Amino acid sequence: MPVIRFINGLYDTHKAAAIIERSPSCSGQRPFAAGSVERMVPPAIEAHNRNPQLVRSMNTSMSHEPDGKPGVYRQVRSLTRGLALLEALATLGWASPGELAAGTEIDRSSVYRILSTLEALGYVLRHENNGTFTLTQKVRVLADGARDDEILLKQVRPHLSRLTAEIKWPSDLAVLSGGVVTIQDSTHRESMMTFHRAVVRQRRSLVKSSLGRAILTVLDPREREIALQIASVVEGAATAKLLTPAAVERLLADCRRDGFAWAVGAADPRISAIALGFRGRSGLVGAVNVIFFRKVLTPAEAAARYLPQLSRCVRDIERVV
Repeated sequence: MPVIRFINGLYDTHKAAAIIERSPSCSGQRPFAAGSVERMVPPAIEAHNRNPQLVRSMNTSMSHEPDGKPGVYRQVRSLTRGLALLEALATLGWASPGELAAGTEIDRSSVYRILSTLEALGYVLRHENNGTFTLTQKVRVLADGARDDEILLKQVRPHLSRLTAEIKWPSDLAVLSGGVVTIQDSTHRESMMTFHRAVVRQRRSLVKSSLGRAILTVLDPREREIALQIASVVEGAATAKLLTPAAVERLLADCRRDGFAWAVGAADPRISAIALGFRGRSGLVGAVNVIFFRKVLTPAEAAARYLPQLSRCVRDIERVV
C-alpha cells in the first residue's frame, strides 16, 4: 500500500480489488474466448463496463497518451522524485530530509520514504548521529556505465545523414578508444550504394584503413607512438611492415600532401574510401570517411568531388563533440 499511495493513485485500489474478486478470471470461468476480439481487454475491466465512471478513470490514469500523441508515456512521479533527491545530494553532500524537502519542493513524508528506499538499495548512507544523508560509492556504478564518447556521438548523426543525403555514398564515423579504431556510427542503411549494412562496432586497422590513417594525422607524436604500439599487438603480423617508423612517416607525408587519408580494398576488396580525422573539444579523437565502389571512382576522383562536403561535415562534428 505505501508504494501504491506514493505513485499518486493510478486507480482506486479498493474498487479495483472489488472488481477482481467478482471477475470471471477469479471465479474459475474461462477468462478469454479464443479468437474473440471483443475479449481482448482484461476480464476484470470488461466484466464491469457497466460502471463507465470507474472504467473512464482507470483508462485515463493508465493512458500512454496524456497529450494526445501516440507513444508519449506518462512520467513515473516516484522515479522523478528519487532522481531529484540524488541530484540534490550530489550538490549538497550531507543533507537532512528537511533540507532536501526544501531544496527539491518534495513533501517531507515523501522524502523520508524515498530516502529509506535508496538507503535499503545502498545508494545513500544515513549518519547515525544527526540523521543526515549522503551518496554512497554505489552511485558511481551508474555514472561509470555512461560513456561520455557514446553520449557525445549521438549528436553527430544529423551531420552524417546530411553528408550522405548530399553525396549519396555512405559514411562511417570511427573513434580511437583503448587504442583501437572502432566504427561508432554509419549511414550505410541510408544509401543504396553499399555492399554492407551492419558495420557499427566493427574494428578497422589503424594503418591500413582510411579511418585509421586519418586518426593518425590528428594525434600528437606521443599519442601516435602509443597507438602504434597497441596496434602492433592488436593487429599482429598482418600490418607489421606498415607499423615501422619509416612506413608510418611515409603514410603521414602522403596524407599531408593529399589533404586527406585514403585506402583501397582495406576492409573489402570491392570498395575504397577517403577520410578526414577530427579532435573534438572533449578530446574525443576520430574520423569520418566516404565509401565508394572501387571500380567507379579512384580516391583522387572521390576527393575532387566530395572532399568539400566531407570537410564541412567534420568541422560540424568537431563543434559538437
